[in-house]
Amino acid sequence: KIEKALFSIRKLLAKRFFQLKLGHAITAQYLNRIGKIRSKACWWCPHSNQTISHLLFECRHWTPQRRIFYKELAKADIEIPIMAEIDPKDRLFNHKKGLQLILNFLAATEIGLRPGTDNLKITRARQADR
Repeated sequence: KIEKALFSIRKLLAKRFFQLKLGHAITAQYLNRIGKIRSKACWWCPHSNQTISHLLFECRHWTPQRRIFYKELAKADIEIPIMAEIDPKDRLFNHKKGLQLILNFLAATEIGLRPGTDNLKITRARQADR
Protein backbone atom coordinates (compact mmCIF):
# COMPACT_ATOMS: atom_id res chain seq x y z
CA LYS A 1 0.00 0.00 0.00
CA ILE A 2 1.42 3.38 -1.03
CA GLU A 3 1.14 6.15 1.53
CA LYS A 4 -0.95 9.15 0.46
CA ALA A 5 1.86 11.52 1.53
CA LEU A 6 3.92 10.26 -1.40
CA PHE A 7 1.35 11.54 -3.88
CA SER A 8 1.81 15.13 -2.73
CA ILE A 9 5.60 15.35 -3.09
CA ARG A 10 7.65 16.32 -6.10
CA LYS A 11 8.67 13.70 -8.62
CA LEU A 12 12.44 13.93 -8.02
CA LEU A 13 12.09 13.45 -4.27
CA ALA A 14 9.63 10.57 -4.73
CA LYS A 15 12.05 8.97 -7.21
CA ARG A 16 14.93 9.23 -4.73
CA PHE A 17 12.73 7.84 -1.92
CA PHE A 18 11.67 4.78 -3.91
CA GLN A 19 15.16 4.14 -5.31
CA LEU A 20 16.60 4.17 -1.78
CA LYS A 21 13.77 2.05 -0.41
CA LEU A 22 14.17 -0.56 -3.14
CA GLY A 23 17.98 -0.60 -3.07
CA HIS A 24 18.50 0.82 -6.56
CA ALA A 25 19.62 4.32 -5.60
CA ILE A 26 22.51 6.17 -7.12
CA THR A 27 25.32 5.15 -4.79
CA ALA A 28 28.92 4.29 -5.59
CA GLN A 29 28.25 0.66 -4.65
CA TYR A 30 25.27 0.42 -7.03
CA LEU A 31 27.02 2.23 -9.90
CA ASN A 32 30.06 -0.02 -9.43
CA ARG A 33 27.87 -3.14 -9.47
CA ILE A 34 26.27 -2.17 -12.79
CA GLY A 35 29.65 -1.23 -14.29
CA LYS A 36 29.22 2.55 -14.48
CA ILE A 37 32.14 3.43 -12.16
CA ARG A 38 35.24 1.60 -10.88
CA SER A 39 35.22 2.50 -7.18
CA LYS A 40 32.70 1.81 -4.41
CA ALA A 41 34.23 4.59 -2.25
CA CYS A 42 31.97 7.31 -0.91
CA TRP A 43 32.33 10.52 -2.89
CA TRP A 44 31.46 12.67 0.15
CA CYS A 45 33.69 11.15 2.85
CA PRO A 46 36.71 8.81 3.06
CA HIS A 47 34.60 5.67 3.64
CA SER A 48 35.56 2.76 1.37
CA ASN A 49 32.06 1.53 0.52
CA GLN A 50 29.22 3.92 -0.24
CA THR A 51 26.06 1.95 0.44
CA ILE A 52 22.54 3.20 1.10
CA SER A 53 22.97 2.46 4.81
CA HIS A 54 26.28 4.33 4.86
CA LEU A 55 24.69 7.42 3.31
CA LEU A 56 21.62 7.37 5.54
CA PHE A 57 23.23 6.50 8.86
CA GLU A 58 27.02 6.92 8.77
CA CYS A 59 28.38 9.36 6.17
CA ARG A 60 30.09 12.23 7.97
CA HIS A 61 29.15 14.65 5.21
CA TRP A 62 25.46 14.44 6.18
CA THR A 63 25.96 14.61 9.98
CA PRO A 64 24.25 18.02 10.46
CA GLN A 65 21.18 16.94 8.48
CA ARG A 66 21.15 13.54 10.23
CA ARG A 67 21.16 15.21 13.67
CA ILE A 68 18.03 17.15 12.72
CA PHE A 69 16.48 13.96 11.33
CA TYR A 70 17.21 12.04 14.54
CA LYS A 71 15.77 14.85 16.70
CA GLU A 72 12.60 14.73 14.62
CA LEU A 73 12.43 10.93 14.96
CA ALA A 74 12.73 11.27 18.75
CA LYS A 75 9.95 13.91 18.82
CA ALA A 76 7.74 11.53 16.85
CA ASP A 77 8.55 8.73 19.33
CA ILE A 78 10.32 6.67 16.65
CA GLU A 79 13.43 4.70 17.64
CA ILE A 80 16.65 6.22 16.37
CA PRO A 81 18.69 3.71 14.33
CA ILE A 82 21.58 2.03 16.13
CA MET A 83 24.58 0.19 14.70
CA ALA A 84 23.42 -3.14 16.17
CA GLU A 85 20.11 -2.96 14.30
CA ILE A 86 20.02 -5.34 11.35
CA ASP A 87 18.21 -3.14 8.83
CA PRO A 88 17.05 0.23 10.15
CA LYS A 89 16.41 1.47 6.60
CA ASP A 90 13.51 -0.92 6.09
CA ARG A 91 12.01 -0.08 9.47
CA LEU A 92 12.17 3.66 8.84
CA PHE A 93 11.07 3.58 5.19
CA ASN A 94 8.02 1.51 6.15
CA HIS A 95 7.10 3.48 9.28
CA LYS A 96 3.93 5.48 8.72
CA LYS A 97 4.89 8.28 11.12
CA GLY A 98 8.47 8.38 9.85
CA LEU A 99 7.69 8.81 6.17
CA GLN A 100 7.57 12.62 6.16
CA LEU A 101 10.69 12.76 8.32
CA ILE A 102 12.63 10.62 5.82
CA LEU A 103 11.39 12.82 2.99
CA ASN A 104 12.53 15.95 4.85
CA PHE A 105 15.96 14.40 5.43
CA LEU A 106 16.33 13.45 1.76
CA ALA A 107 15.22 16.92 0.65
CA ALA A 108 17.95 18.44 2.86
CA THR A 109 20.70 16.26 1.35
CA GLU A 110 21.99 15.14 -2.04
CA ILE A 111 21.60 11.47 -1.17
CA GLY A 112 20.37 9.64 -4.26
CA LEU A 113 21.41 12.34 -6.72
CA ARG A 114 23.98 11.64 -9.40
CA PRO A 115 27.55 12.63 -8.59
CA GLY A 116 28.59 15.73 -10.45
CA THR A 117 25.06 17.11 -10.57
CA ASP A 118 25.65 20.82 -10.98
CA ASN A 119 24.73 23.19 -8.16
CA LEU A 120 21.92 24.86 -10.12
CA LYS A 121 20.19 21.50 -10.68
CA ILE A 122 20.62 20.58 -7.00
CA THR A 123 19.23 23.93 -5.86
CA ARG A 124 16.25 23.62 -8.19
CA ALA A 125 15.62 20.03 -7.10
CA ARG A 126 15.72 21.01 -3.41
CA GLN A 127 13.36 23.94 -3.98
CA ALA A 128 10.99 21.73 -5.94
CA ASP A 129 11.11 19.03 -3.25
CA ARG A 130 10.05 21.32 -0.40
